[in-house]
Amino acid sequence: MKALVVGGSGFIGHRLVRRLLSDGHNVKVLDVKYGRLRRLVSPNFEFFLGSIADQQIVRRVMKGVDVVYHLALAGSVGSIKSPDDFDINIRGTWNLLASAKSLKVRQLIFTSSTAVYGVCQYLPVDEEHPCNPEESRLDLYPLVKLTTEKICRMFYLHAGAPVTVFRLTYVFCDESIYNVPWVDRIIEKAKNNETIEVVEGEGFASVHVDEVVDALMLATLNEKGVGQVFNVVNPETFVTYYEIARHHTQRLNSKSQIDIVKSSRLVQSTPTSSEKIQKILGWKPWKSKEDALNP
Repeated sequence: MKALVVGGSGFIGHRLVRRLLSDGHNVKVLDVKYGRLRRLVSPNFEFFLGSIADQQIVRRVMKGVDVVYHLALAGSVGSIKSPDDFDINIRGTWNLLASAKSLKVRQLIFTSSTAVYGVCQYLPVDEEHPCNPEESRLDLYPLVKLTTEKICRMFYLHAGAPVTVFRLTYVFCDESIYNVPWVDRIIEKAKNNETIEVVEGEGFASVHVDEVVDALMLATLNEKGVGQVFNVVNPETFVTYYEIARHHTQRLNSKSQIDIVKSSRLVQSTPTSSEKIQKILGWKPWKSKEDALNP
């Protein structure tokens, strides 16, 4: 198989690239920086420096490819506030889908985010939950992800493009939780012996980066996944912010007081549902709550 990983030097991308190579596949990467792949050398690996907004390089790199993994993001997670970044993401995705369609790529897999759901209206949050990303925060990141999903869906419905969408939750590795600002704030308060306020029962589930790679591999050239949207989250990792605060105050020998407050809104007190991907693709996450608390 010949694969193109767009955004392959990133947190998830570089792990996927190494997995594909170890499984004997030929891999191309298109990214704006070498990043974690700077020292990777393999006869089956090619790196192309460039942006998805450049239609010419997208088409050139995609020739001869079977599968495209779209992990690219202009801007950073949780902090896309520039219209330019929004434009690059949308235009770049259009370039990828148009090229994939004309070059008869067998599948494009796009990594979206559970941030597209916005404020939860019922629990657990499944793939049928309404998507209202504008409700969550003053940030274009969830809106970019949902808009990109819709473009993928349009190409699938009207151009027959074989597209699969993954909605990822917070991703962690063996060193850290990836981009969970609330956890960072809790740790900072614990370090400073400040009072930590948490909402009763509120928490989140995460997923290990290698579990994400497993899901991507299971979806690859799998007809069961074409046209589908899947939540990718490990329910076993669900932790409340109270548990996080207690864990880090103990770990840091902090004198911080933990105050539990009630909320008038529906809080995320159960993990986002991953039943669909487990049932259709046979995905089986294996990490535990302890793994997420102690990355």
